[in-house]
Amino acid sequence: MIVSFILPTYAQEQNKYYSFDNISSNWNELDPYVKIQNNSFYLDLPDNVELSSELYSAVTNHLSSINEEIKENDLTIDVKTRRVYLPNQTFSTRSYGKNAVYFHWNYLEIYLDAGMVQSITTTGVGALWGLAGIYTPILAAHPVITLSIGAIFSLVANAVASSGIKDGIVLHLNFLGGGVTYIGRQ
Repeated sequence: MIVSFILPTYAQEQNKYYSFDNISSNWNELDPYVKIQNNSFYLDLPDNVELSSELYSAVTNHLSSINEEIKENDLTIDVKTRRVYLPNQTFSTRSYGKNAVYFHWNYLEIYLDAGMVQSITTTGVGALWGLAGIYTPILAAHPVITLSIGAIFSLVANAVASSGIKDGIVLHLNFLGGGVTYIGRQ
């Protein structure tokens, strides 16, 4: 009689090492390790993930700057969505989408309704200046955005025009790498 035992095999996670040489400009690889506690972002690396000392210093300094700004401006992090909200933040929401801006630890999440998308498609960057009242306080409250509002609007307008989407759009503008890293329908 042959008895066989099936032993469970566990996939051992491989070690990961990140430095400025092998990480993307938007640091998205670190998303799973940026946690939220007590209305602050912090880096929680498992044993199998290591950062170069330069990258570790840059990430922790970046998170420290964001956390300080959150505290100073009485901002709130939504633990579920990971969005940072301004006090009493309200936006126009219509049946064809909403216009809104939220920031995360490494990117801005920008919502443009169908009317704004159509305006940008036909008139370009100028259409976004109508929303400057929404965007400016959020961008001004963020400690690490080094792009000017004009540069941000240009990046957004180019992404919208090249997307081919005619409905409401949501896009991610990474302020670390300075580019649009995601675009999709609302």
